[in-house]
Amino acid sequence: MRPFYENKQIGFRCFLSKDITFPAHLHSEVELIFIREGALEVTVSNQTKKIRKGEAALIFPDMVHSYLTEDSCLAVICIFAPSHAKEYYQLFRKQQPKCPFFTSGTCNPDIPFAFDRMLHYAEHSRAVSEAWLNLILAYLMPEAELIFLAPPSPEELLRRLQGRNTDSAAEIARRQQCLEAELAQQVYYDYVVVNDVVEDTVAQIRQIMAKGL
Repeated sequence: MRPFYENKQIGFRCFLSKDITFPAHLHSEVELIFIREGALEVTVSNQTKKIRKGEAALIFPDMVHSYLTEDSCLAVICIFAPSHAKEYYQLFRKQQPKCPFFTSGTCNPDIPFAFDRMLHYAEHSRAVSEAWLNLILAYLMPEAELIFLAPPSPEELLRRLQGRNTDSAAEIARRQQCLEAELAQQVYYDYVVVNDVVEDTVAQIRQIMAKGL
């Protein structure tokens, strides 16, 4: 079955899911899933892992992913637009992790507690729930190895932004103004891949990801 695109248009949503199974799909939001009980087979791009109690997966925008529960699973799922991640906004919009799976929740009791608080406040105060989300990201990000996707040139980036017809003129202008500062951030990433030819870019990212398997 070919992956399909979900047009969620979700700002922020956090909920509890039981025995989730969902086919390969992608969307423009970030998806964070934490296992409370049981186990869940998660596939993100070309990586598949059965995550268990205390483990998490973080799926960046436009990454193909799917879920399969073979026995039983109780999971906290948070789906949110990158703008709700505050300091991680640019990271979610432009980068992707080498490995989307995180095990730190199995040894740090603050992480399961933070997921419980995020879920609890999602029903009462979205602002408080978002604050817990950003704390969770601060816990998880040091465990991640990050890939910086750089444009071949400023001119090519402008051509692509104008050609895809998804960004407003104001957003394109903002991206151009921020480009130099964004490119300067690549020194803080573990890998840099120039996004020139799509097939070559995908091949390089797969090679990087394969090193950690």
